[in-house]
Amino acid sequence: MHKLTFMAHGSSQHPHLELAVNSRGRALPTLIRAYQRDFMRMLQQHSTRRYHVRVLNHVMRHLVTQLQSGDRVELRAAINAYALGRSPRFVPITLLRHHLRHFPNPDLVDQIYLNPRPEELMLYHPRW
Repeated sequence: MHKLTFMAHGSSQHPHLELAVNSRGRALPTLIRAYQRDFMRMLQQHSTRRYHVRVLNHVMRHLVTQLQSGDRVELRAAINAYALGRSPRFVPITLLRHHLRHFPNPDLVDQIYLNPRPEELMLYHPRW
């Protein structure tokens, strides 16, 4: 659900959170507090354009075998335009969402990164 968001913040600690959730023998309130603490700690790392490009390419790799050549070229061009600062991030995200509707992927369907709430967050375009 939040894996891509963690990746966008440069965190490789998301498996640590998964292990914490799957651990047995811990009281639920203790588990929730620990998860929240670690979750917020990860989000304190600032995301960068480079990290977002890494996430976008990661999602594209899930689709690359199903996309036709023209679609792959278009998607790579959109990601590269974002990487160079020529377009906002919502352009490649919108393309990815379009392709995921046609080729659903259970690992990506619930990712908050691809479906921010409120949707106006997709319009947010910081200078970096």
